[in-house]
Amino acid sequence: MPQESFQSFLERIQSKDPTMEPHHEEHPQTCMENLVVQGSVPERIQQAVMIGKTPSEFEEKPYKNLYKSREVLESVMNELMQHEEKTSLDNEMLLGKVFHLLGVNYYDTDEFSNAERFFIKSINTLGDETKGTSSQNDDLSEDRIKNDTIIPKDINFIHYMNESYYYLGAIWTNRSEYHTALKYLMKSEEIYNYFKLNEANVDPSTKQDLENDYTLTAYYLAQVYTHLKDGDQASRYCFLTLQRQLNSGLEYSKSEWIENSIQLSSFFLEKLDYKTAIHFIKAAEYILMKTFTETEEEKELMAKISMAKGKLFLDKLEYSKEWVEQYEPSRIQHGQILTPLPSDSGEKILIEKTNTGFSTFYFDNIPIEHNETDSYVCRSFSEALEVFKDGKKAFEKALEYYVIDGFVSDHISLLQDLSSLYRCVIFFEENLDRKVAMHERRLDLLEKNTGELNVAYYRDLLKQLCFEVAETYVSIFELLSLKNKLKDLYKEVSFKKLNSIITKSLSFLTKFIGLFTDKGVLNVEPENKPAFFRAHLLLGRMYYNFISSDPLQTIDYMRKSLHAYEFCVKFYNSNVEILERVQAEMDLAKQMCTLLPMKISEINSLLRQ
Repeated sequence: MPQESFQSFLERIQSKDPTMEPHHEEHPQTCMENLVVQGSVPERIQQAVMIGKTPSEFEEKPYKNLYKSREVLESVMNELMQHEEKTSLDNEMLLGKVFHLLGVNYYDTDEFSNAERFFIKSINTLGDETKGTSSQNDDLSEDRIKNDTIIPKDINFIHYMNESYYYLGAIWTNRSEYHTALKYLMKSEEIYNYFKLNEANVDPSTKQDLENDYTLTAYYLAQVYTHLKDGDQASRYCFLTLQRQLNSGLEYSKSEWIENSIQLSSFFLEKLDYKTAIHFIKAAEYILMKTFTETEEEKELMAKISMAKGKLFLDKLEYSKEWVEQYEPSRIQHGQILTPLPSDSGEKILIEKTNTGFSTFYFDNIPIEHNETDSYVCRSFSEALEVFKDGKKAFEKALEYYVIDGFVSDHISLLQDLSSLYRCVIFFEENLDRKVAMHERRLDLLEKNTGELNVAYYRDLLKQLCFEVAETYVSIFELLSLKNKLKDLYKEVSFKKLNSIITKSLSFLTKFIGLFTDKGVLNVEPENKPAFFRAHLLLGRMYYNFISSDPLQTIDYMRKSLHAYEFCVKFYNSNVEILERVQAEMDLAKQMCTLLPMKISEINSLLRQ
């Protein structure tokens, strides 16, 4: 084939000239191989870069043009190294640039050791060793950085020095050597900061390259700090990456941006910074809705945003419930809030964030309204109800996507979260009838699924559901019993109604316990032992509270209650370390083990008379 100049090739490839000769597997040469790269050193360097960026004509040889580009760069490198003026600054800077480009070339062909070697050569060549501290090791090879300088000999080559450090950080990140990666990435950031102090001396093209590279540096720093378990720094650089992606005008992955914003929300939620957490949820929502076209991916992202939003409101309600229990115990009677918030107690209580001294991040180019109430504890039912409504709306939106047909685990998890939302707002409700009604709504959400899931595939989910349904029935029983104690305020509940609730609770407690036996073998995982213990404790309690006019049936239920309490004592003694937090319940079980035999004996004595 005749030789072709680089310029004519470039014009033809860009115009997709139909006269381009087709290639076949049996014809190994490509048009690229016949290019004549000519011109000055800078021109040939630029041509090599363009060749490397040109897609390969062979799918089975994706690196073909990169290898051709490497040949050109190596030729230029050898020429520069042999040049009689190789000590001149211009020559030295061009050589440092070529070293860097060869590093990128090897990086793009997944030859990371060679890439690392050339990036180090580039840094050693471009850096001004008079502005840094040399290594104390005189025997360092050329494969080691010899000076810690962040200042290049020529400011207009700062981009290549900076990017070499960034690439070294990326290489060591991919090797999971995060401390080494951090060292290189921090150098890249130092160079960027030096550039910002001296950018008046840098040409516009280099400025843009440095800004783009720093966004990537921040991205890798976020990853590295995540792996090093430094959540504060990881979040800082994650935010910085997202902010810079918005400001740069460059193309970025919308889905990845949204996922990262949701992760940032989760971080601030853990710090009890609800105002900032909701900011990142709203930011994710804003970015999604800017160009929402209802693709499947976008629908899933919307569901993820809604799920995260719902969990945030649930977390706030749970925090508020715990706060009232700790700081306003006088309002609680029989385990329920029965005393309203005093009318003269209108003080707003700020939620104490755990990230004191940590900067709060907000996107400065996304129009988001902040609600000051996001930062306050819910102390009254009206305040809790507003949070509940927002959470309920968010979870129901997520459930529109995460249907049970195809998303079983996600669907059930959302129903459990929705149930927990009800459980929290119930705490703030003062009317017992409305409390019962909301518990019944929890049963509507969960109970039907206990009979629809295949135990072979969803045993763990069934355990969770059966236990929560059983506890909900127990809560209803407690409220109905309390109504009977407060006869002046509430209509008395019949024994028949109470017994029906007890029977339901016993049914689900028994089903929950049975799920730990598979093929005749009992296996209680360590994380489930507290719930397994509590299930037997509730079993004993519910059997004991069953009301019967038949003394023989009463004795039967008392014996079952005794059996459950005896199991609690035995199980506790075999798992003291795991169950040490349930000492109070254990003491109750021991008392019942003493009391029940006496009660059974007393009833038997009456029957013999």
